[in-house]
Amino acid sequence: MRKFTLLLFILAIGIYWSCKQEVTVDLPKETSFYIVGDWGRMGQYAQTSIAKQMDKSAKLTPIDFIFSTGDNFYENGVADINDAHWKQSYEQVYSGSNILKNWYITLGNHDYMGNPTAQLDYAKINKRWILPNRYYTFVREMANNNNVRFVIIDTTPLINEHRTNAFMHSDILSQDTQKQLKWLDSTLSMSKEKIKIVVGHHPMYSAGTGRGDQAEIISIIKPLLNKYKVQLYISSHSHNSQYLKAPDLDTELLVSGGAAYANDIVRKEHPYLLFGTNTPAFTSVKIKDNLITTSFVDSTGKVLYSKDKLIVP
Repeated sequence: MRKFTLLLFILAIGIYWSCKQEVTVDLPKETSFYIVGDWGRMGQYAQTSIAKQMDKSAKLTPIDFIFSTGDNFYENGVADINDAHWKQSYEQVYSGSNILKNWYITLGNHDYMGNPTAQLDYAKINKRWILPNRYYTFVREMANNNNVRFVIIDTTPLINEHRTNAFMHSDILSQDTQKQLKWLDSTLSMSKEKIKIVVGHHPMYSAGTGRGDQAEIISIIKPLLNKYKVQLYISSHSHNSQYLKAPDLDTELLVSGGAAYANDIVRKEHPYLLFGTNTPAFTSVKIKDNLITTSFVDSTGKVLYSKDKLIVP
């Protein structure tokens, strides 16, 4: 009897390990996502036409998720989770079946003009609206150890212009900027991923006539991006689309703020500007093998500009 019990035990272990070894996880070889910034306009201006084109483009080439780079609701953010903006600027506009994906959210200065905490609360009732904190990080695992670390930061409290107008910005002075910067430094320093991408609302450099270079991002964030060899910094704030490259910065710079009201004319003479337009557009990014491919797409599906960045570990 004991021998029979032992035999059954050995047989069970063998079946367990056999099954366990057959289970494999096929990691994706690429990842694709869209970026929209400065968009929440109750469907007005170009918001609806851009949203429809996003859905059409995603039907042809599926995406994994969407980034919002902030200023999610104009002019004064949202008041609470029952604000009309949730349906009229988000749910009813981005309703195409091909863009019913997770949205990773960044807060902007107009979001601070309302109740930014309400956007965190909405994340608890709509699982596609990802905003666990005002700054956070996540990893997209890829095949061939091509993992991507995304780091989303909260830039509005870092900008002196907004802090000096604190009466217009809910709870901005209560935000611990030093704590956020220490977290950012620690997160990037501990990151073992091959690719690192940082997302914030305010740009570092911008050729926008109304919203140009941001001194605080240059002085505070730029050194960290250089130190940890971040490949891409994604932002908006300028209501247009831009691709910039500074000679003293390995990080390439994306501005994606033309998803609704693209009224910020681009200064073509900006020394770091590779491309810029105030044609309404969204941004498409694909990461595959050793390339990050960025494309700006208008409301007709026309690719206005495309740029490959080689990934150097």
